[in-house]
Amino acid sequence: MKKVLIIAGDFVEDYEIMVPFQALLAMDFAVDAAVTSGHYVTAPA
Repeated sequence: MKKVLIIAGDFVEDYEIMVPFQALLAMDFAVDAAVTSGHYVTAPA
């Protein structure tokens, strides 16, 4: 399984991240997302 890290800025909208996040999950990637405020989101296993 390949891993992907999505890095987002401060003013990103939810759907700008969630659509590619969920699409990559559907294609069997391990997806994590991080924002510049320091929060880190991991997809459920």
